[in-house]
Amino acid sequence: MKVTVFSGARSEFGFLRCLVEKLEEATDVTCRLLVSGTHLDARSGLTLEEISESGFQIVTTRPVVPKLESESFVAEYLAQSIVEVSRVVGSTETDALIVLGDRIETMAAALVAHSKAIPIVHIHGGERTKSLIDDGYRDAITKLASVHFASTEEHANNIIQMGENRRRIFNVGALAVEAVTSTPVISDREFLTRVGLPSQNLILATFHPVTLLSDSGRLELEAMLAALRQFPSMNICITGSNLDGAVCEFRERVESFVQESPKTRVLIPSLGSSLYINALRRATVCLGNSSSGLIEAPIVGIPSIDIGQRQQGRFKPKSVIHTEATVNGIAEAVNRVILQSEHAAFREVAGDYGDGSTSLKIVAVIKEMWNSGTLHKWGD
Repeated sequence: MKVTVFSGARSEFGFLRCLVEKLEEATDVTCRLLVSGTHLDARSGLTLEEISESGFQIVTTRPVVPKLESESFVAEYLAQSIVEVSRVVGSTETDALIVLGDRIETMAAALVAHSKAIPIVHIHGGERTKSLIDDGYRDAITKLASVHFASTEEHANNIIQMGENRRRIFNVGALAVEAVTSTPVISDREFLTRVGLPSQNLILATFHPVTLLSDSGRLELEAMLAALRQFPSMNICITGSNLDGAVCEFRERVESFVQESPKTRVLIPSLGSSLYINALRRATVCLGNSSSGLIEAPIVGIPSIDIGQRQQGRFKPKSVIHTEATVNGIAEAVNRVILQSEHAAFREVAGDYGDGSTSLKIVAVIKEMWNSGTLHKWGD
């Protein structure tokens, strides 16, 4: 069986790494990693370099991210991704395409596979982000996919409500559990060298554009930065935004914020999966509107503050505090965490995402369905 695993963004590769390793170990399975999207773009940290060090069998598209922002940025990105993925997938055989999540690049890969009658295996379907265009991509991929691996029972039930066959839906937990537990711990000295900040009193922040808001979330970003100015004794590490439109303006605003206090603030386009998890392990709080605050942070056992509308509708573990994107609301939430960060409610490791055997379960299901000739739902 020949399997292609698609990765188009830094947010998913840390999860997919464990799955690719298990696929490579499986008998009668040949696995390759198809790399595209922001992995090939310097503005997002050129994370292809991290992937290349993994030793996986890799094939890449040509660069697909538009160089200039415009009103048609997202549409151009999607169109170019379809062209490039089609070129690569069309050059070699694959029996199944595995995709994770809801990104623009993922939508492109799914459309290509569907057009070529390649069975699609979708991970992290059934989730909700009501303020993002990604919500539509995710549900569209669900309808194209033949096999669904959900991260929680709630998400599996959402897929059922979309009319998908129950026999093709599996609640296997989140790959993030394995990503966290398998990531080696680095020393404080190495962390300081690579990040440029000490690991004490650390706030780890990420803020992405909110694609369905009229201002793309600019006011929400400004509220977060204004709130962070109220904590001059904290070290603040901000990771780069997704390339979702308005990203250049977001980067400029964050760079200006960092320059106000360069000894205690840094902006890093991409920490990479391993360094990001090590940053979470040291953080007092994870702050912003990234899904990592709802998945990786609770798994690590770090309190997180979810700001604004971007993750509206998504499942949130008990360690997540949601706040509206106001300066006072964000500052009060940060103060609450700082004052009570040792409290058990904040430091309880979330068990909502499974027992850490997600990749083994996925491989077992795929192999069983392939061997029984039921992998493609078109045969139902």
